[in-house]
Amino acid sequence: MSSYYFGDRPIQHSRIKRYPLFLGLILIFGILTNDLHHLAFKPNPDIDMEKFIGKSGTYTHGILFYAAYIWAGLMLAASIVHLISSSHKMQDWRKAISPFLCILLVPMLTTINKILVAADLPEPFKMAEIMIFCMIGVQEYCIRNRLLPHNINYDSFFSQLELPVCITDYDVKPVYQTTIPVHADKDQMRQAVGDYVYTEQDTRLSGMELHGGYAFFASDESELHRLNEELEDANDILSMENELIEHENELLEEKAAIEEQNRLYDDAASAVYDAQKRIEAALKFVQPDMPSYRRDIAFVLFIMAYVKRKANFVMLNADHGSITPYELTVALKESLRFLNYCGVETDARITVSKDYSWEAATAIYDCFEAAAEVLCGRISELWMHLTENEMLLLTDAAQAPELPELPLPVSCSCDDGQTVIRVQIGGDDK
Repeated sequence: MSSYYFGDRPIQHSRIKRYPLFLGLILIFGILTNDLHHLAFKPNPDIDMEKFIGKSGTYTHGILFYAAYIWAGLMLAASIVHLISSSHKMQDWRKAISPFLCILLVPMLTTINKILVAADLPEPFKMAEIMIFCMIGVQEYCIRNRLLPHNINYDSFFSQLELPVCITDYDVKPVYQTTIPVHADKDQMRQAVGDYVYTEQDTRLSGMELHGGYAFFASDESELHRLNEELEDANDILSMENELIEHENELLEEKAAIEEQNRLYDDAASAVYDAQKRIEAALKFVQPDMPSYRRDIAFVLFIMAYVKRKANFVMLNADHGSITPYELTVALKESLRFLNYCGVETDARITVSKDYSWEAATAIYDCFEAAAEVLCGRISELWMHLTENEMLLLTDAAQAPELPELPLPVSCSCDDGQTVIRVQIGGDDK
């Protein structure tokens, strides 16, 4: 009955298909009602009504029974014809034959019943139950293999969708359209198949090929574009903030470098402050018209060489944390060279090979400078010998000079018109 009644929506409710259904409903109600069921099952005249229990032999069939029987047979035949017709359209005859395999359950279950009854066991299945189970199996198979229409009326459901979707044929002519139309021409639709195009600034049209045509759907990307614009604005702001942070870090680094440089200059100025005061005091007595002008200027230059090299020690210590023997040697030899301009013949032998801390190097240099400034103008020769543990100054001074307080232990001795100044370094390094 379902196989014969269900079909395409345009012809589903035709009068021809309604009659079998109405007739079936009338027969069912007639058999089930108290007043009309005697037209289907009539009790035997010789059987008392109290003994009428619906058992075989206690009733005969009436006209309503035969009408229902004929109706069921016609519906069964119509179902078989419809099944064969559907299988022919699908070009798969196996789908038409396979449902009848379920009918094999009838003889199988009937045989089981007979065997059990012969063994004096209760009958598990009634004939009506066997027929019902078989028909349910046939119908379920037909539904699963799409021989019976189900979930029909797609076009109505599709047209009620509130989405911009459209299904066309291969000529890009709309066949199914939703409530919201797709606004695009044929060229745009063809370009969107397997890809996407923008029919408007914020409308993206995508398409794909289906069996028998194409499907197109549009999506509104205005919100996405708005979020992208906000994201770009946020990225621009972050980029600007990053640039500001980078500039700020550069300024902080420059400020730190300047502060460190100023600190080094302050340290260097503090280290040579006393020497600069001595230069200032010496310049007060320098007169261009005096006979000692050349010697006085040479003495000032000698102290200035000391100032330059000691300030350089401060810078080297900040960069390397120590003073190399090469730098110490260069500083001492430069001071000896300027001492030559003061009329003192000099010579030096320096045999050091290890790095010195800033304190140790400046202590050696300060001792040499203090002794040389005291002896300048009193001597004509000076010989220096520097080792790891001692600095020896040999001069032609007639008597030992009075030296100021020095950072290292100093001893002076005078013998045969020569003065020896010994500075104990003690091997201190960095």
